Amino acid sequence: MLGQGRLSQSGGAKRVVEEAVAALGGLDILINNAGALLGRVPILDGDEAWIDSVINLNAKSVIAAVQAAVPAMERRGSGAIINVGSIAGLDGGGPGTGVYGASKPSCTT
Repeated sequence: MLGQGRLSQSGGAKRVVEEAVAALGGLDILINNAGALLGRVPILDGDEAWIDSVINLNAKSVIAAVQAAVPAMERRGSGAIINVGSIAGLDGGGPGTGVYGASKPSCTT
């Protein structure tokens, strides 16, 4: 299926964008909606590998997707990017979600 991939893995976002551009002939919009809690872990209990997995999925994948999409949008002369955040970016989420909250852009209404 077009547009699926593991965005938290190196090169995943680039591959998904390249496949979309090839199949559709260009790119007009990017909606960054990848993300997940990956478990409720108190911030003092999270090991480096787990923290990296949360940051890679919720923050680095957004940057990687933008970096992959912008050149395709520039070739078309325009484009739009929507980054979906989380209320946890504003309030830190609930117990065990501090790393997740720190990894998500805040959102407002």
